Amino acid sequence: MNPLGHNGFLMKAGEHLPLVADGLRCYHKFKGQTEAEERARAYSLQRYLGKDGALVKVAELLPGSNLIASAMLDLRGHHQEAQEALNLLKNWQQCGSPDGPLAKVAEMLPGVDVIAFGIHVQSGNFAQALRSISKTRWTTITGDSVVINMMVETLHGWTITNLEVVNLDVDPVASFMYGGLLDVVMLLIEALAVFNAPLASPDATQTSWRRIDDLGGGLFLCGAAALDNRAELERLGIRSILNCATKDIYDRSYSGGAPLRQKLEGYNVQTFDAEDIEEQPMTDLWKSGSEFIDSSLQTGGGVAIHCAQGISRSSSTCIAYLMMKERMTLDAAFRRVFQARNYIRPNPGFWQQALRKQSLVMGRALVLARVLPGSPALSS
Repeated sequence: MNPLGHNGFLMKAGEHLPLVADGLRCYHKFKGQTEAEERARAYSLQRYLGKDGALVKVAELLPGSNLIASAMLDLRGHHQEAQEALNLLKNWQQCGSPDGPLAKVAEMLPGVDVIAFGIHVQSGNFAQALRSISKTRWTTITGDSVVINMMVETLHGWTITNLEVVNLDVDPVASFMYGGLLDVVMLLIEALAVFNAPLASPDATQTSWRRIDDLGGGLFLCGAAALDNRAELERLGIRSILNCATKDIYDRSYSGGAPLRQKLEGYNVQTFDAEDIEEQPMTDLWKSGSEFIDSSLQTGGGVAIHCAQGISRSSSTCIAYLMMKERMTLDAAFRRVFQARNYIRPNPGFWQQALRKQSLVMGRALVLARVLPGSPALSS
């Protein structure tokens, strides 16, 4: 990328300097680069000295300077704002408002803008919260998918109970160059730490793939290699195994000797025969898998849910089960599984299917709660 192009890092660095930002804004406008023009405006003197600018808001708090601020506003045709600038008492009373001088100044300072964002969100001032991080008058918000769960009590009484957005993108955003430099420094530190770290032994690198992680309630998550340790399966009380991968995974030997299929003789096993690809349909498999898990738990013993490495297919199955059986949101179910096995990574296709599953599960629960208050939700 050209560093001096409209999205180049040198161009963005210059946009952080007042006066320079004003010049670059004019340049972007001349070139027809609308988003870059708005981005450059964030640190321009024109913005700071505008009717809602930080410098004008601060000037309105001080005797004498408020007269200058009032005169400037009046010359620009903002007659009502000019009159309000003369009222020092009212200006001080509004000092801590979402559009007051404290918020405006906080949005200018590195690090403090994050605090302003948090205060705005907690106060329910979402427009101001977005402004504090984007620093622009308008933004374009896009996402790969948006799922909104609503409860409708009357024609005009709608309540949003949950909102899920995948791959949210906000543009234009005029972020702080200081923050970008800090990110670069942190990445360099992490790279040096990895470079200087001693090489791990082969056994150490394989340890995570041989783990059997306890999710609670008789559920265990692991990779196929972990099933090779029959003594560990017996210690954990595992009697059933749900294979979320393909059948041929049991034809391999993970520690020499007999293939895994022979070592798992005597266990109650069900296989999805699923590939770890985004196009793989999982919804029906999750339903049959949930029925298998429930029947296995009822007969006694734990259930090991696995795929090749315990990262995508099996983790998404555990998440779907928690959503269906414990009425968890997708976010809550993911956190529960991630706490037990902190390197799960469902592929994007599975995540999209889980989002759709959530809308169905939560929607049914809301409808049932509306029709039969206090009744348990129907199982999916």
